[in-house]
Amino acid sequence: MKTTALLLTLCLSPLSGAAQTFRAPLTLPKTAVPGAPAINPALPSISASPLTLPPIALAAQKTFTVPAVQAVPTYTAAPVQGQADSTFQPFKQEPKALLPDGTPIPPDSYLGGFHGTTISPDEVVRSGGFTSRGPQEDWRLQEHSEERSQPKSAFRGTTPFVTAPDGQGGAALWADEGGWVYELHGVPTWDVNSDLEGRVGAAGGFRGNLMHGEHEQAVPAKIPIECIVRWGQVSSSANGTPYVSQASWTPNPRYDLAQCLRFWGASALPSRMVH
Repeated sequence: MKTTALLLTLCLSPLSGAAQTFRAPLTLPKTAVPGAPAINPALPSISASPLTLPPIALAAQKTFTVPAVQAVPTYTAAPVQGQADSTFQPFKQEPKALLPDGTPIPPDSYLGGFHGTTISPDEVVRSGGFTSRGPQEDWRLQEHSEERSQPKSAFRGTTPFVTAPDGQGGAALWADEGGWVYELHGVPTWDVNSDLEGRVGAAGGFRGNLMHGEHEQAVPAKIPIECIVRWGQVSSSANGTPYVSQASWTPNPRYDLAQCLRFWGASALPSRMVH
């Protein structure tokens, strides 16, 4: 037997393309196998070609963009000639009325109603709405109803009708002939009769509203112009009953229910509270 070195070149790292060569001893027989071709000891080196992988295309990285969150609209008072900007600053929180025991209660609804007064539409428009009664306001319902607020009531009175069916009540009666009735909507509203019923202390127990027959619904004294639907001047019928004729009503071009509701700082309201 004859030992001959055989050179083998193997690609051990096909991915890197680096080939390694090994020298291995090979034992050959002294005599050839009959019929087999002679083996040449000087064998050429066997080299494996490096394995080349095709380039892998990487998909471009996508960037996810979060859509901008739309800000909740806020109340913005329309500019009014001669009106101080600070007069109609919106409420930061929904206003609350106070019961006789001091318990604060939210509005019963935002239905509003009809308000009778001697204040003319020119004054209301010039002021940007109905202004508050003073820097310090009394939010007690009983004191408002009985006209005992100190120093000033935080409320205005409204009724569900211009003139009561029996002619003995209503906003037109409060304004009287020559006065004005304003329809308000989208404002915090408290049903005075319902809210005071059985809550006012009296001899031997509790009572309700002393002015029960007025059917009053209290609203804040400060009312922005966007919460006024229309206004009409009061006339008297042949029997002396105050009323507002259909021809007397004037729509408020600046009435805006959505803008009005934002003024009060209230959260989302169910439809029944407004309509």
